[in-house]
Amino acid sequence: MTRPAPFLVALSLLLTALVPGASAQGEDVQAKIRTSIDTMIQAIEEGNDPMRNRM
Repeated sequence: MTRPAPFLVALSLLLTALVPGASAQGEDVQAKIRTSIDTMIQAIEEGNDPMRNRM
């Protein structure tokens, strides 16, 4: 798997900062974000790009 693009890392940090309540409740927000990003990257690499398909 390729390394995530810098904008995906920035997105992860931004989303983590915007959801402090979830962290306080014991949820592993960073792991959920990482999983979502990995899923998105895998779909794009396989040619299944939902954002492009909508256009």
